[in-house]
Amino acid sequence: MKVFLVGCGALGTAIAKGVTTMPGASLTLFDIDHHKAVTLARETLAPVVKTVDDGIVDADLIVEAASQAALKEIAPKVMTRGKTLIALSVGALVDGAFLNEVTQLAKQKGGKLLVPSGALAGLDAVRGAAEGGLDEVTLVTAKPPEGFGLSGLTEAKVLYEGSATEAVKKYPKNVNVAAALSLAGIGFERTRVRIVADPALTANTHTVVATGAFGRLECRVENRPSPQNPASSYLASLAALALIRRFVQPVQIGT
Repeated sequence: MKVFLVGCGALGTAIAKGVTTMPGASLTLFDIDHHKAVTLARETLAPVVKTVDDGIVDADLIVEAASQAALKEIAPKVMTRGKTLIALSVGALVDGAFLNEVTQLAKQKGGKLLVPSGALAGLDAVRGAAEGGLDEVTLVTAKPPEGFGLSGLTEAKVLYEGSATEAVKKYPKNVNVAAALSLAGIGFERTRVRIVADPALTANTHTVVATGAFGRLECRVENRPSPQNPASSYLASLAALALIRRFVQPVQIGT
């Protein structure tokens, strides 16, 4: 399995190091900052390509861990080639025109765009519940102030409350989980999001509450921040690795 990783920052580095331990997987790297890719290549012994197209052409699986802008550039190219893309910067999918473009290309060419569960728990249950109809879905994201680039707070502060549509636009580096939840459930406009900076916290927390024909679901996860980037949860890189492993290993558990 040839894995092509786009993005060699903190999240990409964690993913790259994990992929190199998977039997049957090989890794190729790209970053718009070529120095970052070369630095990571020294640690992983993975080759570096100079363009996204060079990496896609030979890859079996493409992983985007760069930015929303990068996802918008990469996704159409991957779908056109009928290949599979794991997207981490899923906030880009709040753009309805872009989502429709990718969906139509995937249908026409046989490509797949996959979204890992990231720092959330219960996403599979929400996706299942949506089959029977959901009435409400709410996400409360609370993190230490440093996760939002803030300092000096002495008490919890609500930074945002509203639709997932605006949440992923205002906090693209912090709430990709809101985008993933919206896609699994009732869409960006109907999914409600509250974002809180809380100096009392030592973990990034995400609480999902959903109600519908199935009943009621409440799921909370307390994530340790990524050692490389306090704005991201450690679980986000682990979830991406778990999804990649599903392609490498012949036996798959869960949905």
